[in-house]
Amino acid sequence: MKMENSKPMARNVFSKIYLWCKNHRLLAVVVVVIILAISFGLKNLSATSNKPTYTTANVERGTLVTSVSASGPVLSSNAVNVTTTASGLVRAVYVKDGDTIAVGQKILDITLDPPGQIKNTQASASYLQAKANVDSANSNAFTLRSAKDTAWKKFYDLSTSAAYQNADGSARDDIRNSSAVFQSAQADWLAAEAKFKDQQTSIAQAQTALSASWLTLAQTSPTLTASSAGTIKNIAFVPGMIIA
Repeated sequence: MKMENSKPMARNVFSKIYLWCKNHRLLAVVVVVIILAISFGLKNLSATSNKPTYTTANVERGTLVTSVSASGPVLSSNAVNVTTTASGLVRAVYVKDGDTIAVGQKILDITLDPPGQIKNTQASASYLQAKANVDSANSNAFTLRSAKDTAWKKFYDLSTSAAYQNADGSARDDIRNSSAVFQSAQADWLAAEAKFKDQQTSIAQAQTALSASWLTLAQTSPTLTASSAGTIKNIAFVPGMIIA
């Protein structure tokens, strides 16, 4: 009985729905579209949930640093030839070919003969004179600097005075050009400045001469030392050898 009664009820429900949709066609279409959209969205969500995920990153330029380690001797490419202009008897030799030496390291001792002693004495005197020349050049530079600064102060005070400069700071060129006092002060300053600059050249020349005289003295010395660091090459001296 219950199953037979449910069939007419179902027909009545569908009939009502049909009549409602017939009377409200536009609204019925909207409802159908919404139902289809929800169904489609649920289907896509289910499909994407089963897909693998990937993490991406931007490609960046960098520097790959690698290192290689090795063991073994490090050889200097700076070869030092042993030479001397001294004359006499070789008393002792402290190095041999292949030795690595430092600046100032003792290489050999020589007992100078009379000509060798004279040559060494002359080289020593030349070195001392060159050193004195450098000291004198530096002393003169201090004196010339003082004279330059004094001449500049005198010229500056004169050129900025009311007699040679207007109230607005502009120069009174007509008076300056015709004033012997102003022209003399300007000339004194320029001359003092030129002398000071020339003295810098004199100092450089004196220092060059000092370096040359030192090398000459070292080459005539009874004790030969290394003038540079490196590896001994082509040493031809042995104790007892006579150097003429």
